[in-house]
Amino acid sequence: MDEDALTSTNRVDNPKYLVWKKFQPAAKANYVFELLHEYKPGTDQCAKSRISRMTFSLMSIDAERAVVTDERFERALRELGYAEGRNLSLLA
Repeated sequence: MDEDALTSTNRVDNPKYLVWKKFQPAAKANYVFELLHEYKPGTDQCAKSRISRMTFSLMSIDAERAVVTDERFERALRELGYAEGRNLSLLA
């Protein structure tokens, strides 16, 4: 299909953009990754161990894109002397 033929009526938003679309700038999302493992061998008893935690912040959003940053990554870059970190731009 010709790119000029695309109109706003037949475009579909990027699912990663849609996740943030209903939020205002400064909104945060926390993701906690846990490992479920067998507590006692040979039983159905399980325990969870936290592997990592990530916090994302919505820096800005408009009809075209959402700009999101990973706070842990930002902090690491600042510690290395970078004035600005790297943002993830999610196109609509």
